[in-house]
Amino acid sequence: MKKGLAQRLALKVGVVTVVIFAAALIILALVLHSQVVDSSNEKIQLMADKVALETEEFFTQHRGATEQTAVNPTVINFMKAMRANPVPYGESPLFPEVQRQLAGAYSTHSDTATEIYIGDWFAKDIGSSNGEIMSIDYPGLDTTTRIWLKGPKETGGTIFTAPFIDASFKIPVCTIASPVKDSDGSVLGSVCIGFGLTTIQENLANTKVGEEGYVMVFLDDGTVFYHHNEDFMKTDADGNNLNVADLGIDDRLVEAVMAHETGTLFNFEDENGVNMTAVTEILDGAGWNVVVALPESEAYAMATNTILFSTAILLFALIIILAALLVITKKAIKPITVVASQAADLAHGRKADGITKRDVENDEIDMLVNSFAALVDSTAEQAHALDEVAAGNTNIEINVRSEEDVLNISMKKMVETISDLIGETENLTQNAILGNTSYRGDASRFVGGYRRIVEGFNSTMEAVMKEINVVADVSAALGRGEVPEINNNSQGDYAEIMNALQGAVDNIKTLVEDTQKVAAGAADEDYSVRADASQYGGAFKSAVEGINHTLELMADKKLWYETMLNGVPVMLQT
Repeated sequence: MKKGLAQRLALKVGVVTVVIFAAALIILALVLHSQVVDSSNEKIQLMADKVALETEEFFTQHRGATEQTAVNPTVINFMKAMRANPVPYGESPLFPEVQRQLAGAYSTHSDTATEIYIGDWFAKDIGSSNGEIMSIDYPGLDTTTRIWLKGPKETGGTIFTAPFIDASFKIPVCTIASPVKDSDGSVLGSVCIGFGLTTIQENLANTKVGEEGYVMVFLDDGTVFYHHNEDFMKTDADGNNLNVADLGIDDRLVEAVMAHETGTLFNFEDENGVNMTAVTEILDGAGWNVVVALPESEAYAMATNTILFSTAILLFALIIILAALLVITKKAIKPITVVASQAADLAHGRKADGITKRDVENDEIDMLVNSFAALVDSTAEQAHALDEVAAGNTNIEINVRSEEDVLNISMKKMVETISDLIGETENLTQNAILGNTSYRGDASRFVGGYRRIVEGFNSTMEAVMKEINVVADVSAALGRGEVPEINNNSQGDYAEIMNALQGAVDNIKTLVEDTQKVAAGAADEDYSVRADASQYGGAFKSAVEGINHTLELMADKKLWYETMLNGVPVMLQT
């Protein structure tokens, strides 16, 4: 089925639009996929930063307690006194004040802290914020080997100890110890705070990473501190926490943890065979590894959902655009369709019905409609003018629209020429009626075929007058009593006229000869000579028969007179 202009135009523009939309959709899909994946990676990074900051904040609060206590003048003076005169803490008059300072620091962290301790290498006692004093001979206590006492002395700074299960509270705890220093920088002892890690582990367990993501925390040596898989939170046969290397997880995770990578995105396969995208952050001070992981499929699903949603919006917009394009195209093409129909009528010689002109020309289509409407009106005027000319009416007005209106200019000139030709023909006719056979049309006023028409009229007059002149000359000769010879070179009907004229002349000539013959016989008194009337017709025959009859009467009269005359002598003799 043949498609209309609106359909073809809509199809062409629609195909181009669809191709452009498809290309844009592909580009958008690639960009969105990249952006969503980047956003997902950024989300993982932000989550890792958040977990690290929240954990660091928890540690920082407790670290602040030890560092502030370590620089407390009461604590420093107490340590100096122990160095100068090592005595058990219970015998020192300064310890009660130190214990009050420790209790005050503890009170600000009582919700998570177990105790705050102080110890030195001179008296070798340990005092706590609750007033308890433990000496070197305290069961299970060796102040010389305690990491929170040894670490600050060896490093000269604050240390974090590995988590352990507190014997009293039966929960995982960690300690932070800061050195107490003399004015010369020498380490006098340490202040240590113990605090439970249950809160941190609960917070990590409640931290939501996407739908299926999770958080892992490893100590600086790779020991598992928190993992969403409870099996990895169990201790080994020796009672030690598992190490990342013992979990049977992808080596890439082990490498990232053991190398203390910070802010590095990497992929690994977890214990369930799920491909994960992860990032690590290091806890400031503690050196622990915070790992935040999200399934790759979830990140891609986010990208896919975003792409599908964007695609649906674009497709809906495309449908709206194509529908609007079809409606607009049909509306725009409608006047063109009318113009095409009218043009087809004109092309087949049919009269166009006409098109309503647009009052305002907003675009090229309005210009086309108005121009074609003017063309239809002009064509209708021309058709009317030609109808009038065909009917013999040359008294019509041809409207010349402009100097470039070649058709109307030519039509006007044609009508004027035809009018002049009619006038010249009327002059020829009038002169012919009046017997002015010498009048000829002025062919110089015309050109082309019109000139040939006038010349044809003139040639016709010449031909007619040639034959008429022959007839006139013969008639004049006959009128003078002459019997002329006719040179008959005429053709067609003229030849028949000349043949008839020749017959008349021949009859007259024969009549003259017969008359002369009869007259000669009569002159010789031979009244028996007769003209052959049978060779004549009409009046000529009547005339010959009349002559013959006259001769017969004359012969009879002559015989009578002769008889009478011959009888006279006899009568005289008798």
